Amino acid sequence: MKPFYSFKTADFTPTSYKSKYLSEYYNQARSMLRLHFADEAIQNILAEENRIGNIVQWQTSIAGDFKRISEFDDDAKTFLFDKFCLLRDQIIGHFESKSKLKVGGNAKEWMLIFEEIFNPTNIIIFSNGNDIAVVWGWSLLNNENYLPFLNYSKKEKSQNVIQDNSVADTNSQNEDLENNIYAGKGLEGDESGDEKTPGLEGNETIILNIDEDEKQLEKEIPLISEVPKPTLVKPIPEEEKKPQANWFFVFLNWLEWLFRKFWWLFLILLLILLLFLFKKCGDFNDSAAKDAAEQQKKEELIKILPKEPRKRPAIDTTKIIKGEDSSEIIGNVVNIALKDKLQKFEDFVLDLKKAYPSSGYKIVYYDNETSRVQFQFPDSLQATIKQDIRNKMKKYPLLIWDEQLFRSSRTFNDPMLGNKIQSWHLDAIGAKLAWDITTGKKEVIVAIIDDGFDLNHKDLQNNIVKPYNVITKSSNVFGRANTLVHGTHVSGLAIGKADNNFGIVGIAPGCSFMPIQISDGGELMSSTDVIDAVLYAIKNGADVINMSLGMPIPPFFKGRPDSFMENWARTKNKDVEAFWAEVFAFADKENVTIVLAAGNGTEDEHIAVMIGFDPMNRSKSVINVSAIDQNNGMASFSNYGKLSHVSAPGVNVYSSVPGNKFEAMAGTSMAAPIVTGAIALLKSIKPDLKNAQIKEILIKTGKRSKDLRIGPIIQINKALEEVKRLK
Repeated sequence: MKPFYSFKTADFTPTSYKSKYLSEYYNQARSMLRLHFADEAIQNILAEENRIGNIVQWQTSIAGDFKRISEFDDDAKTFLFDKFCLLRDQIIGHFESKSKLKVGGNAKEWMLIFEEIFNPTNIIIFSNGNDIAVVWGWSLLNNENYLPFLNYSKKEKSQNVIQDNSVADTNSQNEDLENNIYAGKGLEGDESGDEKTPGLEGNETIILNIDEDEKQLEKEIPLISEVPKPTLVKPIPEEEKKPQANWFFVFLNWLEWLFRKFWWLFLILLLILLLFLFKKCGDFNDSAAKDAAEQQKKEELIKILPKEPRKRPAIDTTKIIKGEDSSEIIGNVVNIALKDKLQKFEDFVLDLKKAYPSSGYKIVYYDNETSRVQFQFPDSLQATIKQDIRNKMKKYPLLIWDEQLFRSSRTFNDPMLGNKIQSWHLDAIGAKLAWDITTGKKEVIVAIIDDGFDLNHKDLQNNIVKPYNVITKSSNVFGRANTLVHGTHVSGLAIGKADNNFGIVGIAPGCSFMPIQISDGGELMSSTDVIDAVLYAIKNGADVINMSLGMPIPPFFKGRPDSFMENWARTKNKDVEAFWAEVFAFADKENVTIVLAAGNGTEDEHIAVMIGFDPMNRSKSVINVSAIDQNNGMASFSNYGKLSHVSAPGVNVYSSVPGNKFEAMAGTSMAAPIVTGAIALLKSIKPDLKNAQIKEILIKTGKRSKDLRIGPIIQINKALEEVKRLK
């Protein structure tokens, strides 16, 4: 099967027939077309739907390059549209005639299904110049399609069947009549026989539209026209004037002769008919059994799954414990994700419940788009539950990890910091020179994932788009007063407003701002919330995502050698690392850049350690940012190592805080949004820049830090010049 067209599920709405999605009839519909029609053009007219995550891909077995018929010239459009109408009316007319003849118990039902399949507002017609493939089953609106349905009469149609073969003698003429009766077709013409119509092949059906001025009182079209009299009759002498024999008895005599001569053919036809009816009955029974099984499955899933997807229960602080790596986790839940996306998520959920039927086990969160659940279990099983799940669910390759808790990367607040030069961080990275090239374009969207935001701040009232609160599933991202500081400060550094005679300016003031809140008011944020926030940003058009947050590093790691940290990153938390790699690979595929703070050392004394404790930072698809001080040296708290890709100012950095105020703060949380803003400027010059190119350009044009353990200090003006050379 060759794919030729795709769209996102968020763009259109699936249509249904009798409480069942229309696309679920595909296999049966295609079987019916193959069973009833020899013409491959009819057999292959319906494109096959293939869902991959939130993408609906359409494919066909027909060779050639397919495109909308609206993309052909006018003559080709007319030809292809007429051909589509002919194929469509043959299909619907065939089942309509069978329903009138009472041949096939569900012929009328299939007539109605095909009428809904070919609903003009729910299809797009594609062609390779000769063959037709229809995208169907979705409310597609046809705003780009060539469908002159307004000119296409929906009046009652009469169907004329024209025989392609001339009638040689009475026997062959009546054999054709018998075949047409079996096929449910009507005959038209006088007793002398119909003429062959040029341009038609075989037993094709002609569809006639009746104009308004020609419309007469409608009559039922007889399925069989008047039967011609037999031609083989005994000559009558002219001198004898006998009365003409009754045509009915002549016909009966002819049938008797035909049956005696060809009784074996009738027997074969009868056997074929019986086999056909048995097969139809079996297909119907199989379909009914499948429908019943699917309905039962849906009812069971309703009982097992929460009412809403992607709605995490509140963090129970009484269940917070130290995990195997001394990080904070929720002790009575684990996250489970399917590695093989071809396996059905619903089957996995049902099998998981069968493996753990007790009421002490339940699914408290699910996301069917990423095939992920959060599974609650008795506290006492925390040490063994992950291996036990793997043992009981061996047919599913799984990723299983603890529900880890995140905190915003710690910042430092000192009233004396305000006496420093408030714009040193802009000079250190060449921002002012960069603004001579661009201050950013509104079309480039910067998503900030953080604890909360004061959107009433004058420096943040700039091109706000699609704000989202992961906890409340709403656009309210203000949160509580104590959760606004970090997100407000970070946002000001990336996109703070310019030319408002107020405060200071962000790196990309001309770009749009997508604030995403993941805190419920406290300091803690769960990994589930962070995942949902990233997926929301990707699906809603973000170009670059800033995440100034991470797992707190326990004091246990203070003073550990780099080799210890390298080994830890190589061997620990591999399942959650694999899942984050999958999420970030999805972002990379969508050309969304992820920027992460490198972290501020251990959570007690902020002793810098090598990057890699947090599995998020291990992905090749992200950009990790370390912090420097005013002397271009590594900040004392900044994490470092091979995974430090670039660095930016992170000490005494001046930006917005709630209440239309400004303060200086320190942390890799401040360095990350500076890099995020720089990337937004690069994408304003060249939107199709790939993430690998962006990382390479920032490193290539950066300035070496005094401490070689961290990446080069970004130089935005030089990076923009490099991008301009690529255009």
